[in-house]
Amino acid sequence: MASEILATNVVIKINDKVFGCAQSASFSTKVEMTGVVCSATGGFKKQVPGMESWDGSLTAIVRTFPTAEVASNVTLREMYTSLREKTLVDVEYELGGVDGFIFSSKAYLSNVDISVPEGSGAVTWTANLVGAEPLLLGA
Repeated sequence: MASEILATNVVIKINDKVFGCAQSASFSTKVEMTGVVCSATGGFKKQVPGMESWDGSLTAIVRTFPTAEVASNVTLREMYTSLREKTLVDVEYELGGVDGFIFSSKAYLSNVDISVPEGSGAVTWTANLVGAEPLLLGA
């Protein structure tokens, strides 16, 4: 029997650390289409697959961690430092647990945004990722 994958069954890791308190996450793989027109196409713009790329976005609640928890949780400070230092990060999206899917790759951060809501809501941060290697679908 098929089972649906709920958001509670999604684990995101950056450099083998859990991206906790995620409010939202997305990733998209794209293949650019290249137009091929010659006399043999009779003026029809034929499209063929070209370059592949992927990108993603992660949003989480800003949290501070006791020293013991920093080792296993992604922090805003780490992501901001990776952005500023232009370092690659390992990314893993696990969808559905043991019987699900794992997508993994390396990426650069293109921006880190912090959002402070009006009133007393939670402060959130967003990191946008740009794939530096193909996003692979594993076991």
